[in-house]
Amino acid sequence: MIARLLNIVSAIAAFVAAGLWFWSTRVEVEHVDAPVDENDFIPGSIAVQYGNGKLVNPFATALEQARWNRWAALAASAAALCQGLATVLS
Repeated sequence: MIARLLNIVSAIAAFVAAGLWFWSTRVEVEHVDAPVDENDFIPGSIAVQYGNGKLVNPFATALEQARWNRWAALAASAAALCQGLATVLS
């Protein structure tokens, strides 16, 4: 009974991990022009323009994708742990 429950939890965690990893590929952080400072200095920045004309900040996007990847890795490790425990118990 416990092994079956662990298998179910493992499957749910695996689906969550898959969803989070898929979402991490879809995350984009739009480019925002930095404000001009008191000396009329305009800070430099990098933006990538996609085919739809949307400007994206590649560095902020990478940080956001890494955040989602961390959650996905946590869910995947929970799935592996549950699967391992279920195997030992059965």
